[in-house]
Amino acid sequence: MACAAALKTPLVSRNEILTILPGPLEEKELEQRLLNTDSAAIIKVGRTCLKFGESFGT
Repeated sequence: MACAAALKTPLVSRNEILTILPGPLEEKELEQRLLNTDSAAIIKVGRTCLKFGESFGT
């Protein structure tokens, strides 16, 4: 979020929805919430970052 502020660029515009998600969230829950939002920021990633590759299909 600080990057967007530094660039003076909004994270979302008009009616878009920004969802803030905790990294330790269960994988299925995280995947479902990512599918149902326009933009997302995942915080507190830490040791859970390995599961994100699967959620993002990489």
